[in-house]
Amino acid sequence: MYHAEWYLASLIIIFHASQNDSYKILVYNPRFGKSHTKFLGSIADTLVNAGHNVTEFAPVLFEFSDSTGSKLAKTVKIDADPEISKIMNVEIFAQDAWKRNQQSIFSLISVMKRMSDALLKNCEFQLKQEKIMQELKSEKFDLAIFEFNQCFAGIIELLRIPAHIVVSPTALFEYAIECFGIPNIPSYIPSLLTQYTDKMTYLQRLKNLIITILTTKLLDNHTIRCQALFRRLYGDQFIDLKEKLAQVTYVLTNTDPLFHISRPTIHKMLELGGLALPKPQPLSKEWIAVMNKRKAVVLVSFGTVTLSCWMPNETKQALLDAFDSFPNVTFIWKYEKDEHLIAEGRPNVITSKWLPQSDLLAHKNLIAFLTHGGMNSITETLNRGKPIVVVPLFGDQMQNAVLVQRLGLGIKLSLSELAIKEKIKNAIYNIIYDKSYAQKVERLSKMMAKKPNQAEEQLIKHVEFAAEFGQIANFDPYGRKMSFVSYYMLDIIIPFIILIFFIITIICYLIIRLFRKLFHKAVICNNNNSIITKVKKN
Repeated sequence: MYHAEWYLASLIIIFHASQNDSYKILVYNPRFGKSHTKFLGSIADTLVNAGHNVTEFAPVLFEFSDSTGSKLAKTVKIDADPEISKIMNVEIFAQDAWKRNQQSIFSLISVMKRMSDALLKNCEFQLKQEKIMQELKSEKFDLAIFEFNQCFAGIIELLRIPAHIVVSPTALFEYAIECFGIPNIPSYIPSLLTQYTDKMTYLQRLKNLIITILTTKLLDNHTIRCQALFRRLYGDQFIDLKEKLAQVTYVLTNTDPLFHISRPTIHKMLELGGLALPKPQPLSKEWIAVMNKRKAVVLVSFGTVTLSCWMPNETKQALLDAFDSFPNVTFIWKYEKDEHLIAEGRPNVITSKWLPQSDLLAHKNLIAFLTHGGMNSITETLNRGKPIVVVPLFGDQMQNAVLVQRLGLGIKLSLSELAIKEKIKNAIYNIIYDKSYAQKVERLSKMMAKKPNQAEEQLIKHVEFAAEFGQIANFDPYGRKMSFVSYYMLDIIIPFIILIFFIITIICYLIIRLFRKLFHKAVICNNNNSIITKVKKN
């Protein structure tokens, strides 16, 4: 009897202990892009599996991008505002990505301005859902997790959530880096939107500086507009949104130090590459048959936004003609419209609207991946140890493509080169037969697998720490509060240079005076000697 009572008491203690360690967490997962939705949904599911009470807040920004996020958390959804599609039609944006000048600064400005308008409209639409906001506030969450988002920073304040973490499926934009007080040095740290490495030419450094300043200014302007919206709705004393964003406990990015460029960091910044990496699952019989049809398989996919069916016809034809050059290789192409019959008459080309991408990448017969270079795709491919042919289209894909090439993990093609059969053919040939690519990727894959601290474990520990302790003052660098002049010590350097210049000027002046005096004395002496000589002669 005694043992039974002791056992029951132990169970009760364990139960209460587990309850005390469970936190209420709000994950902000707007339906913005499928890869972003998948990333945040995976984080929510990981935390649910760790025993936490997780709610996913899912306002739909674009109908096109509406997709499933968390499979385990409670989801609170807000349908899309139909007015947003009038500001920015994401389907047209995605279709234009196949034609857009990737390096055009004017194109970048246009896209960012339209995106700012759409996000601002969506923010006001969310804030008007007063019933949902009140329900979320009544939950009394311990912690909020979200991608860098000015609107949700204000919502956190409205919901009275005491702590928050920013996560990112990509490397951070320069504006976020500045906001958190992370040092950003454009001389060797390329902007996320460029195709530069850390070794830049003079002109590349100039362009990198311009793009860094430009994107920072555009995003700062968006923050100002969001700030005006909140103060219009909730009064002039509403908290500064940029300051609220800076008060995060942690910034967790889906980047990997083994892949990304080494850069200065701060205590609150953590790189957890592979954060949403799914474990390989067994393939269906149909897919196994496809994978075993030939000894070599190349996967082709350009993501869930820039669909292959929207490619220009000449690009599609160039790809198909290049595939014809490799009859012993099976090409599995994610192509979204079966009715196009794009692979008809080509036995080595298999098309499908949907692919179990991560599982296919794990198959032994898959030898390469032709991809747009989104961070999720890059992470999956590198962890599976497969070389890459990458064709960047927009956003962080530009930087990812350069990093792949920089480390010898694959080959980068430009969008214009994707319309040239010989360019595609040469890239595929080299990625298959030049074994250095496979060897380097395999080595990197092993390093990623053997990292001392795995991403999922680190996520759970840091989330629980943040939920318990909130903002950590020591994690907040004072540098972010300093003025430009003070931060770069211009108030010391400029006066010092002026002082040195003044001292040099004085010294030069004194030297000139001295030489003049000496010269004057020499002239007088010479004249006197001449007079004496003449007198003696006389």
